[in-house]
Amino acid sequence: MSQVLKILTHSGTFHADEVFACALLKIIYKDIEVTRSRDKELIDYAHNDSEIVVIDVGEKFEAPKNNFDHHQDMALPASAGLVWNEYKNKWITDQRITNKIYENLIRGIDAIDKNTDNILKEIEDLTYCIRTISQVIGGFNRDPNDHELQQKQFFKAIEVAIEVLLNEKYKAEGQFRSEMIWKQGEFHKSFAIFSEYCSVWKERSRKYADDFGNPLIRFAVMPNPQGWQILSIDSKRYPLPEKINNKDLVFAHKARFIAIFKTKDSAVSFARSICMS
Repeated sequence: MSQVLKILTHSGTFHADEVFACALLKIIYKDIEVTRSRDKELIDYAHNDSEIVVIDVGEKFEAPKNNFDHHQDMALPASAGLVWNEYKNKWITDQRITNKIYENLIRGIDAIDKNTDNILKEIEDLTYCIRTISQVIGGFNRDPNDHELQQKQFFKAIEVAIEVLLNEKYKAEGQFRSEMIWKQGEFHKSFAIFSEYCSVWKERSRKYADDFGNPLIRFAVMPNPQGWQILSIDSKRYPLPEKINNKDLVFAHKARFIAIFKTKDSAVSFARSICMS
């Protein structure tokens, strides 16, 4: 594959799939040019120039030639997935990380763009307000006939998408660091102690109980910027006490899912006491 120099995508209303595809390439090739057009002659020219990545327009999917449209074949992923599959390893070589980002972000963007399994109806039927990342990106659109304004909004959306991708990378890397912290934890009957913040402890505790028949780890003790915290895996089933009488208590949330103590010893002693009661 030739060195990528330019991106060509469609003008008018934009969606998350081409925005995230462009964002990924902007991370890899910081100064890459982006042109938005539906001009057939320009698209035909770009199809035959592998230094131009054609995204979400042109009705051709030819990865070796850098042509990434999906509208001609509903079996294909949307543009975000097509470009991700081809370029992810130019950004991140660790397959564990790229798999996580795909599952947590790219897969959903593709599904919403293609309305896979009628997912748009499921989102519409939710009884509370949830804005998907596709809706957030779509919200940057203005009058599609105002080309100049749409250009500005499109590039604003790309900058947001870049930050989202970087955040997902950071989150995925953190999850794998936390896996190591989990493995190094000190486990007691119903609580565990971790030397560093462990973001995966709830997920791993449930698996630990389901797969091996071990007691559920209901509480976790780990460092906090204010001292040492104790966290509940489920504050409805296993709430912390409503009143905590401890001289080292720094903070206790009224929702009863977290309490912070000045010292590790105080936090561990408190965890042990509530697990015995």
